Amino acid sequence: MHPNGAEARILVYMILPFHILSLLVTLYFIVRSDLLAVQWVRGKSPMLDLDRLKRYHYAVAAGLIAMIITGVSMAIPAVNSGSIYTTSLAIKLSFVALLIVNSFVINKHLVIPSKKKFVELSNREKYILFASGAASTIGWLGALITAFFLEIE
Repeated sequence: MHPNGAEARILVYMILPFHILSLLVTLYFIVRSDLLAVQWVRGKSPMLDLDRLKRYHYAVAAGLIAMIITGVSMAIPAVNSGSIYTTSLAIKLSFVALLIVNSFVINKHLVIPSKKKFVELSNREKYILFASGAASTIGWLGALITAFFLEIE
């Protein structure tokens, strides 16, 4: 049995605070990670602590997983009731997919800042790290912006 539009809205409003809390906690770790990265790129911190990088990366990954779980919990009833615009949802899911793929890229290259100074990196390594940073920015901002287009009727 599928919930009607009103029931889907109530479910969304019950889960939404947890979704937003997950976003805020995740954002905290993203900012902390980015500040470390800026220090490393500028040469202020020649090499970074791998354990700290892992903790931040796993915290962001856990936050992303929590947001996926709460997001799916909100979306399924709304989609089933026909009360959500599915094209906007598909676009949002594309940004989330980008974040998932990028988390594996980050995990693979996480060791680099703990082993080398930024100035010692090859152009290829720099490209991968900057492309990953760009993908992260695009993914998080895109997912956030498209959330405002997920109107529940």
